[in-house]
Amino acid sequence: MTLKREDGSAIPFGTQVTVNGQDGSAALVDTDSQVYLTGLADKGELTVKWGAQQCRVNYQLPAHKGIAGLYQMSGLCR
Repeated sequence: MTLKREDGSAIPFGTQVTVNGQDGSAALVDTDSQVYLTGLADKGELTVKWGAQQCRVNYQLPAHKGIAGLYQMSGLCR
């Protein structure tokens, strides 16, 4: 998933992303504002935290997986 802030700017490298409602499920944002997540429900909410700032992303998985069996999505952090 490629993440952006509401103003269109990138999410900082190393930002922690957690899946709400799934204890222990966390990932880090890479240098291209992308995060790789596994075991997601069909829809849900992510919490994105860096320093003292945070935002949330609502997502819904697409109907079909892309190449290599991965979902490719964008998420707006609000």
